[in-house]
Amino acid sequence: MMNELRYRSPSSRPPVVQSYPRQPQYPPTEIQVSGEYTEKRVPELADVTLTIKVVGWDKAAVLKEFKASANTVVEAVAALAPPKRAVAGALVDAEWPVQNPSKPVVRWSTGRLSTRSWEETESSETTSTTAGGGLAFVSTVVTTVDKVQYRTRRKYQSSQAVTATFHDFAALETFVTGITARKNVEFDSIGWRISTQTRKALEAAVIAGAVLDARSTALKLIAPLSDEEPRLRALEIVNGGAAVVQHYAAASSRRAYDSSNGREEDEPKINFEPEPISHQHNVSIKWVVEE
Repeated sequence: MMNELRYRSPSSRPPVVQSYPRQPQYPPTEIQVSGEYTEKRVPELADVTLTIKVVGWDKAAVLKEFKASANTVVEAVAALAPPKRAVAGALVDAEWPVQNPSKPVVRWSTGRLSTRSWEETESSETTSTTAGGGLAFVSTVVTTVDKVQYRTRRKYQSSQAVTATFHDFAALETFVTGITARKNVEFDSIGWRISTQTRKALEAAVIAGAVLDARSTALKLIAPLSDEEPRLRALEIVNGGAAVVQHYAAASSRRAYDSSNGREEDEPKINFEPEPISHQHNVSIKWVVEE
């Protein structure tokens, strides 16, 4: 028997599959860091608040004395400020930039008049006879306990706050020192701050600074793991918000006068040297390292 030779075309051969080791697929490197940036500015403005307050036994006398004191304070403040401008039918005064540098006050306002009364009881040994305190002016209830007479009378108070914004701090000191030496005028507080325009520009600067600080920190952490300069892409940004540190001179220094007892007390002087205002922002950013 003859051997039969059969031809098989190359296309009929079974395919040869070669396998190579698969490279492992690693997830991209992610890193989350925080960034913070702070800038300081010298205060540009000072908001000072004063209170006109009169206390006494006679309602009409208290109100009359209050009106006289309030007019004195308002006239003194208005003399230091430029005239209010009319905008859309309302009187307003511009804050910044300063429209009239020769006027130390850029804006001012008065609060709502507040009146109240209450009853007080005192013995015959301490009954006041100061102006407005004579018993002929008020209704008095007299009781006797162990041969000591006690008189219950109604006391009245009228008060109002006046706020002024100064750009000239030397003039501020002169004004506050002089006006609080007057009868019935109390110093409440001074708040040092920057203008709205400066604050907005400062906010943009500290936000950018916080983001750059977070990126710089991420690069420093990744650099030892790579021979090349890593490329970062932000995946998520969490805004930590801003913190503004402003300084206030609180009502620890005042001259108080009570017309019912005629006493006047001086307390420590006010500090008119403000500290710089700190404006800070912080963010938290998740970065991915691009290959």
